Amino acid sequence: MLRKSGAIALPRVQLLKKLLSNSLHDENLRQLLQELQPQQRLVNILFDEVKLTETLRYSGGHVVGYAQNRSGDAEVLATHALVIEVAKYILRIHPVAKLNSGQLKGILLEAHAAVSNAGGTTISCICDNCNTNVSVYAKLGGAGRGFIDILNSHAFLVYDYVHLFKNIRNNWITVPHKELAFTKDGKSHIARWKDIEALYIEDRKNGIRLTKITYTAVYPKPLQRQSVPFVCQIFNDKTVAALSTLKYMLSISEGTIIFVKLITDWFHMMNVKDREVFGQARQRSAGNFYIDVVDIKAAAETKNLRALLKYDSTPQPHSDVPCTCSIHIEEDQFDITILETEDLVQSNDTIKHKVIFIAGYLERKFRTNISTAEAEDDANNLTDSEFLTNLNRGGLTVPLISTVHFVHFVHSAYKLFVNCNLHCCRAHLSQALSRIDSAMSIIQGACVTLSNILLKSLVLDNSDKERQFGCLRRKEKLSSQN
Repeated sequence: MLRKSGAIALPRVQLLKKLLSNSLHDENLRQLLQELQPQQRLVNILFDEVKLTETLRYSGGHVVGYAQNRSGDAEVLATHALVIEVAKYILRIHPVAKLNSGQLKGILLEAHAAVSNAGGTTISCICDNCNTNVSVYAKLGGAGRGFIDILNSHAFLVYDYVHLFKNIRNNWITVPHKELAFTKDGKSHIARWKDIEALYIEDRKNGIRLTKITYTAVYPKPLQRQSVPFVCQIFNDKTVAALSTLKYMLSISEGTIIFVKLITDWFHMMNVKDREVFGQARQRSAGNFYIDVVDIKAAAETKNLRALLKYDSTPQPHSDVPCTCSIHIEEDQFDITILETEDLVQSNDTIKHKVIFIAGYLERKFRTNISTAEAEDDANNLTDSEFLTNLNRGGLTVPLISTVHFVHFVHSAYKLFVNCNLHCCRAHLSQALSRIDSAMSIIQGACVTLSNILLKSLVLDNSDKERQFGCLRRKEKLSSQN
């Protein structure tokens, strides 16, 4: 509506698609870093796994949703997306399932090399402290130590400060006697959790509180230990002031006051606006948690484009989506004759109606592209079906037997390849279809259209299976609980 009104001059749709489709190329990162000051080219590599809905999507001629880190005969749907960000730019998105430390190490080294080639210098890698990340840090030299020897550069391995913040409190309440020993300015101190408990008990005696501490912050359950706001109630300026004020009244140790103040000051320094980067990766602006690979990539493309346009930098137009197709269709591989297609047309098999309907759709769109001689040869071989008759309200085309045979052959061949779990994209599949000896196969648009139909059907079928299995898994879980 807005574009057609002419009230605002907007870029062409093709230009916008081109900009968005190329915003993940390494060349774009190079352009972005060139616009920054030398000290701003010191970057942190942030990586985190985003929970995904296990499903397939057909986007841009590709079926996406499979895990890239799993090898073998059986395809595995991605359960998470490994998102790697540098300098407010999404560098990589890897759909993964059960990612191990060895695979993660290779991905991090590749990301470090990409940053170096783009003109940046990696000074640290930042992540949460899940078991996989702890393991990969151990393989790379250990947290807090330089680890990478690519291009003579080193980087520190650190954990996301928000997770560190929670772990400090969680370790404090789980160690023996709830006492933490630490050293500051060469002096040894002990922070005692019982001082926090005593402060809470004293503070709650009156309606007006000195601190923000609540019962849940002092005695959190396992799930509540993951809440940052509860930790902030402990490490807070008001808590430090209250501990100092009631020091002698409650016999609070000096180590507790020093420790709470130290962690509070540290969190104030670290708690900048970039703290939301992991949350932004997990949930888009709409706050929808149930996202898939396409949603993650769309958010990354928009964010990267916005970062580039901030410096009047236009994304390079030559990046391509890597193709890992392994499907090849040759006529001599399958024995589908015209007689078998005619037998199918005369049968009661439901696939007959599907094949004839698709063939009619192709002819309706591309019959004018078929040569007159070929059309006359098949003039007396029109193929109809009861489904086509019942659906037709004027406008549907009764296809020629040659077109039905073409669709029948392609459907049979593609079904076999799907059962073998072979990858395929629209460009590769349509190119394979064009090599089949048929009047319809020489029409590029027909091959592309048929490829779209087959790939969309694959995605729809997979989605139905996942929903069915998901319901069965939930039923089994409920029955086991009962």
